[in-house]
Amino acid sequence: MKNGNIQFVLDKQSRIIDHSGSTITHITFNTSKTSINKKLNTETNENGYFEKMTNFIKRNFKLGKRYLIVLHKEFVLSDNGDEGGFIRQLRKVGFTDIAVGDEYNDESISVNWYGNLIGKNTWREFDCCYLVGTPNSRFESHVIHLCQYTDKHDWRIGLGVRMGKLNLSRILT
Repeated sequence: MKNGNIQFVLDKQSRIIDHSGSTITHITFNTSKTSINKKLNTETNENGYFEKMTNFIKRNFKLGKRYLIVLHKEFVLSDNGDEGGFIRQLRKVGFTDIAVGDEYNDESISVNWYGNLIGKNTWREFDCCYLVGTPNSRFESHVIHLCQYTDKHDWRIGLGVRMGKLNLSRILT
């Protein structure tokens, strides 16, 4: 405590994370929510993108390994809280040992959504992670990461608006 003020020290995470043992596979597909929804066949209630992804996962699945699959919440859970289209497609290709959201109890597959993993490390021991869809991070998370990776901790954040347009030069000042 200094002059009646409490000071906090932010321990920065190392900039180096060893991913040398990782393999990244990119499947060419427009993964915006709109594009994924366009692949829905309303007559059969089947989604071509989910079919492609679940077949890929099934082909590469190995017993004894644990898999985390992350995508948009609307594809994991329906509006009424039932299983969403992606979970139904996983079951259709034969997967039964599936955890949804935070309900992980040692299942071989855990399906979660962007934004629900923040601040948690339940999945740190998993062997494989599939990102199924484009993650749309909130603006605030970019600022937090910037603060973690730089030595500057006094950020004044504001949006500069001029003639109805965003003035990018004044976003971070």
